[in-house]
Amino acid sequence: MIEIDKRALLINGILFKATWVGCVLGGNLWGGVALAILFVHALFTKQLGRHKAFIFSLPFIGLFLDSFWMAVGVLDYGSTSVEFGSVQLAPLWIVMLWLGVAVSIYQWMAMFVRRPWFGGILVGASAPFSYLAGANFAAVTIPDKVMLIPLGISWWLLYFAIFAYAKHSHEKALDEKARVTETHADKADTSAQELTVSP
Repeated sequence: MIEIDKRALLINGILFKATWVGCVLGGNLWGGVALAILFVHALFTKQLGRHKAFIFSLPFIGLFLDSFWMAVGVLDYGSTSVEFGSVQLAPLWIVMLWLGVAVSIYQWMAMFVRRPWFGGILVGASAPFSYLAGANFAAVTIPDKVMLIPLGISWWLLYFAIFAYAKHSHEKALDEKARVTETHADKADTSAQELTVSP
């Protein structure tokens, strides 16, 4: 069972949404400000450490995924995209959004970690609407909206994998904690027995 501070969860959710709005409407500057506040909150609530694996992986996965959809013509970020040699990459604020996701897995998205299939399906189904909302704010252009269907499927598979890994990691950490506690208890019992039989 994932322990959740409901107040911290709510604040994380609000800050995550603020990061999305900041990135989509304000680009790198306001997205960066909102993301920084999100990270400070995670640090203050001692949640940053447990998200390390996601912080160091999801930005690269997200950058690759969005850049791929750009390459095949599904998404067009226009002048905000980044040129890397002959390759067009997704803009920096997209990476910021994925960092926001990375630091929210065990907080705002904890309910999905408990049910990876449900979480994957829900996020995958909402992905097209997220991009359409971005298009309404002129943050991205979508030449063919039908192609958002395979994009949503890719999100479904990715987020299922993310939530399943998060659930496995959490359960593994709980098992390790239980083993350590049991070992300490056994040592305490042994010490008590030795004191009892000592002359």
